[in-house]
Parts: sequence; C-alpha cells; structure tokens
Amino acid sequence: MNDDAPQVFATGWRLMPEMLALTVAALGLVAACSWFTGSARDLDSLLVVAPAFLAMAAGLGYLVCWQRVVLHADGRIEVRSAAAGFRLRAFHARDVVAIGFRSWRDVRRSMVSHLFVSVAPAPGRRWRVVDVMDNVYRGGGDSPLMQALVRAILQAQPDVPLDPALRALYRPVVPAPRAPEPRRTKRPRRHRHHRV
Repeated sequence: MNDDAPQVFATGWRLMPEMLALTVAALGLVAACSWFTGSARDLDSLLVVAPAFLAMAAGLGYLVCWQRVVLHADGRIEVRSAAAGFRLRAFHARDVVAIGFRSWRDVRRSMVSHLFVSVAPAPGRRWRVVDVMDNVYRGGGDSPLMQALVRAILQAQPDVPLDPALRALYRPVVPAPRAPEPRRTKRPRRHRHHRV
C-alpha cells in the first residue's frame, strides 16, 4: 500500500441498514394503524404505496447520510457532505484551531456522532466550522473515520484544543509529575545544660 495515497471515507449506504430497519418498522406501524382504523382497507393500494414510501424514505435517508472525507498525506483534508449542501470544504490540518465533538446521545433525533472542526479564517473562505458526521451508527468517537481525522490533525498540531470527550481517546495518557517531597531541614540541636 502506498503511504502517499489519500485515505477516502465515504458514508451513505453504510448507515442505511439501521435507517431502513427503522423505516420499515415505522411503515409497518402506519400500515397497521391505517388498516385498523379503516382509512386504508384497499390492500392493492397498500402494496403500491408501501414500496413507494419505502423507496422515498431510503432515497432521502441516503441523501441526508451522504458524506465523503479525503485525508491526503500532506495534511490536506477535503470534506463534501449533505450538511454543507454538497459543497467542498477543503483545508489543511494546520488551519484547525479546535475540534469539538457531539455524541449521538447528546443530540435529539440523531443516530450518529459529529466532529466539529473549527478552522482559522482564510481569504476566500466564508465558513469556519466543518461538520463531519461519523460513518458508524451510534459511534463513540472512535470509528476509523474519526480516528484518522483527529490523528491527522494532531500530527500537524499536537496542541490543538480537543473536546473533553475526545481528550481521553486521543491524547497520550501521561502520568502527572510527582511533586518533589519537601526537604527536611535539620533543626539545630539544643544542648542541654547540666547543672553541677
């Protein structure tokens, strides 16, 4: 494998099995409710509407989940995603000023975690934050994409501020230096005077 070859991470259909399972479950619930309430007693229409609804939900889910991240060996990073309106966000790892993290547990209605990469202002750049969606369903910030991205940035800038949730994952654990023990000073000896 060539070390200079860029690492490419594509997201899209990888997240779809979980989304499709939720969509099928919701579709089954809607079909059952409409059947029992009498609003849709025609089985033929259900057999046409259900696959159409499923295809529409899968297509929308794919568009929402689509993302492509390219990490070049020289430190260039390219992100193109639905969150950025499918526009390219290209920057260098040296331009990063902070890395934020939002776990899927902290975001309502989210199934994936997000990295928020803040970059320094540059001429012609009208954006300051790049939202990178994890490519693992319910990941904790340690997926291959997030590991490669954070490590590429830390390689260029070891002291970049990291979100506290990421600090434990990506900063080397260095034991705190022990405080030196206080020096014991010798007290002058008191000479006892003996009476004669």
